Amino acid sequence: LQTQGFELAYINDYAAVMKGRFTAEDVTLCIFSTPISKLTYTVLVKYEPQDQWSTLENKYNNLVESLRKKYGEPSLEVWDVGHTGDPEHEIIMGRARIMTFFETDNGLVTVSIANYKDQYGLHNLSVTITYLDNVNSDLNDSEAESDL
Repeated sequence: LQTQGFELAYINDYAAVMKGRFTAEDVTLCIFSTPISKLTYTVLVKYEPQDQWSTLENKYNNLVESLRKKYGEPSLEVWDVGHTGDPEHEIIMGRARIMTFFETDNGLVTVSIANYKDQYGLHNLSVTITYLDNVNSDLNDSEAESDL
């Protein structure tokens, strides 16, 4: 990833955070590895926070449509915006879930709108894509259990 222009922002024994460009936009990558084998089992792509709900919703819908073209119909779509009908507020309050799941031969791809607090405790809504590798995820579970 560094040869593709990503810069390392943080690293420890189980995760790395990188910043760079993906789908022609600035993103933060969170890469998670198994505790013993150090194999990647999950990559989270977090797009820049959006101030306008319409921009956030458009980005989400465009990514879902792109992934639909690549992987086919999603295995599950969840659009639960809570009881007030204000998705932005409901996501911040933790009462809404907006996500689409695509099952692939190798794992699971999830697109979601999520709330992230910044270093000052301010809420930032972002679109994320999570790539989960089935084989390495199972390996992560078994390696983590060996600690018990």
